Amino acid sequence: MSISCPIVFDSIQHRYTRTEDAKIFTSVTTFISQFKPQIDFNIIAERTAQRRGETKEQVLAEWDAIKMKGTDFGTAVHADIKNYLDGGKCSQDILQFLNKMKTDHDLDNRIIHSEKMVYDMDYHIAGTADLIAEHKGGEFFDVIDYKTNKKFSYSASRWDNNHFSPPISHLPCNEYFTYALQLSLYAYIFTKMTGKKPANLVLYWCKRKNIKTYTCAEGIWKKIAVPYLEEEIVSLLNTIDGKKISIEEV
Repeated sequence: MSISCPIVFDSIQHRYTRTEDAKIFTSVTTFISQFKPQIDFNIIAERTAQRRGETKEQVLAEWDAIKMKGTDFGTAVHADIKNYLDGGKCSQDILQFLNKMKTDHDLDNRIIHSEKMVYDMDYHIAGTADLIAEHKGGEFFDVIDYKTNKKFSYSASRWDNNHFSPPISHLPCNEYFTYALQLSLYAYIFTKMTGKKPANLVLYWCKRKNIKTYTCAEGIWKKIAVPYLEEEIVSLLNTIDGKKISIEEV
């Protein structure tokens, strides 16, 4: 008999809620974003508008439209991948990538959790990992994530405040470390839930052939391994309500 999940996810509001008491859980991405530099896009939009001879409102509307297209595109690609992993079909432009991913992670011999919800009842954090692949007969698992954003940076951002906030101010704020923290938190929570340990944390980023359109995922899917930042995750969790944990407790 399957055990019902104690957390429900509202995809419209992107909200995780505990069923027994309606407690709202912070999403993994929201939690990590709290430690990223705060950028005033209104000021940037004003500068862009002056340079273009447009209004700030026009620039912000354009950016919102691009963001919406990107979000819808990413959602469609994730749904396509999930359908394929669940035994269905997918679009041809990502089939080659999916076959490679299956080989890279020996998915035919793994216990597959596609769109796996993870949740921490102590810290009230929840998220949905694109794919968690448990090694059969062992204590390890892989965390795999797919990214379809326009760019992927390994260096610090161009903004003045280009590092994360304390207690992880030693990390430059870029896509690489943002996603490393995201996957590390998924892995940390899944370890708490199962007692198993992360073996590999991997991103697949779609470097699209045509970045100006959101019609297909044609391009190169780059495999990017990221480190398990367990110490950094523990230091972030220790900022919540004075709770203190150590690496040895996990």
